[in-house]
Amino acid sequence: PEQALLVIPLFSDIKPKGGGTVLCTDGVGLVARLLHERTDGTLPNLMPRGTPDLPKDHPDRRRIWNTWVRDPSLTRDESFCEATGEVGDVYLLHPFMLHSASRNLRRDIRVITNPPVSLKEPFNYDGKNPNLVEQRTLRDLGRPEGMPEWKITSPRERLVPDRIKIQQEMKRREMENLKTQGVAVTALEGARELGNDYPS
Repeated sequence: PEQALLVIPLFSDIKPKGGGTVLCTDGVGLVARLLHERTDGTLPNLMPRGTPDLPKDHPDRRRIWNTWVRDPSLTRDESFCEATGEVGDVYLLHPFMLHSASRNLRRDIRVITNPPVSLKEPFNYDGKNPNLVEQRTLRDLGRPEGMPEWKITSPRERLVPDRIKIQQEMKRREMENLKTQGVAVTALEGARELGNDYPS
């Protein structure tokens, strides 16, 4: 459900070669075609469902993306760009957009985030009243009129994104550290449950 849009707000100016997110517009069609073929769905790393969870540094985790971005017959040079802009700019992108971190060659401080935007219900590709994401997906599949025959063939699963696992582990270590230092953590835990980082 976190795949409604790829959103990149800029909280600082991002100049060229300043570490902005690299986008690959040709990736939208590649992801769309892969998902169209795998009606039973995929894992977030696009591997088939049922594939064992691989460690973050395992080369197969990014094998599909790396193959795509290194093949000029699949991703043209001109389809790559860096997300640059000024404080307050927001990129609203197709959820299938290939994207990656880049090196900050300028050494400027930059603040970028990637908040999730969730779907209320799955995208619908029947062609009746398509939203902009559905229109682009259908166009890249060569079916702008819609695909009323296409159906999801397996039950949808809730997956815990790596981002959440990392945040949970960071919280666990922070709480352990505070306990070792003798800080009362009950107020902190209560504040976090209310959505605050720290108690007032």
